[in-house]
Amino acid sequence: MKNPPLFVLGLLSLLLGTIGAILPILPTTPFILLSAYCFSKSSDRFYKWLINMPHFGRLIRDWNEKGVIGRRSKYACLISILGVIVYFSFISDAALIAKIILPTILIPVLIYVLTRPEN
Repeated sequence: MKNPPLFVLGLLSLLLGTIGAILPILPTTPFILLSAYCFSKSSDRFYKWLINMPHFGRLIRDWNEKGVIGRRSKYACLISILGVIVYFSFISDAALIAKIILPTILIPVLIYVLTRPEN
């Protein structure tokens, strides 16, 4: 293992991306791409395992080879990020700091994802 902190971050982002694939409250694509980056710098074995997965592997290969994010992934990201922002900002009784920090982080992520080319 080349870089243990990046490996742990890769595992955490993979977990969040997997949860996002099941529940529409987290965006899958940014977390899987972050996981791929972390594994590429920390563990060749986990990176190869991730890019060969049937579902996530295609996302990563499209990004690495063409710099593209598919339209379906963009829509899923849009819906999940907006859902999280609406929920935490207007529905939940989360702390004010969470209501400020979440949109501050998630809106730039959403803009980045939506402005990437499509395949």
